[in-house]
Amino acid sequence: MISAEMWDGGYDDPAPPPAKRTPTVKEPLSLTDAFAKINAIMENAVTLRVYNGGIYAYYDFAQRVRMSSITGSQVVTPFSELDRETLVAARDKLVELGGQPPQLAPEAPTLNKPARGLNP
Repeated sequence: MISAEMWDGGYDDPAPPPAKRTPTVKEPLSLTDAFAKINAIMENAVTLRVYNGGIYAYYDFAQRVRMSSITGSQVVTPFSELDRETLVAARDKLVELGGQPPQLAPEAPTLNKPARGLNP
């Protein structure tokens, strides 16, 4: 059997129907929806454990750090270096599971340093 793209109109076979190639455009998930679809477990009242694709991450809201375990090595990242929206989504998920994490620190303002050349 030949595909519609290869058929040149010869022989007695009717032309096969063209292949259906409608690409599905998916909207990106919001962070809240993403946390709803991954394996998130409340470790205790202030810690959320997330398992996603072989990576364990612990969001510790008392210590304000995320601890990740990737192929045997431990990575500790302070909340100040993480994306604010991710932290809010993780905290919301922990509250949804019954946790009682403290409020997140207010978002730090960005420093607006004037652009200077090589001489300060």
